[in-house]
Amino acid sequence: MNSKRTGSSFLRNHENLNRTAGMSKKLAFCMVLLLITPAHLFARADPVTTCGTLITTSGTWALANNLTCTGDGIDIQVSNVTLKLNGFVISGPGASSGSASGILIASAGNRSLSNVTILGPGTVTNYPSGINFTGTSGGSAVDVTLTANTASFLIMMPLVLRPDRW
Repeated sequence: MNSKRTGSSFLRNHENLNRTAGMSKKLAFCMVLLLITPAHLFARADPVTTCGTLITTSGTWALANNLTCTGDGIDIQVSNVTLKLNGFVISGPGASSGSASGILIASAGNRSLSNVTILGPGTVTNYPSGINFTGTSGGSAVDVTLTANTASFLIMMPLVLRPDRW
């Protein structure tokens, strides 16, 4: 009888060790995942809550609610910005309503912007231009749904006249 208890106890201890080892592997995997996840996914974000928000400070910004706008949704006027849409919708005044943009990335001055990232999930809808990169370099939009826009994704580079090429 004593040997049965010892065998049973051995099996329970062995199972506990296997469970502990499995949890340790999962914990190690999670720690490695945290190390390789881009820092901008965990950065503190300034909230965007209203239509026509002007972003003039570099950093991470996050949509905090759906926007229904009569003009531009969000205007980014500075480099080094990450805008997280957080699953929300930016809805515009209509695809044929002039020149409004759901998200406009353009310098207020006469300089090029760079390193502007729009991160979904999220939707930009019902605009003449959904996302408009004007005079920028090094920008991106990831996992963003663009629907019912005249031009969903617009990239406009500044016109540079070079007399030496005439």
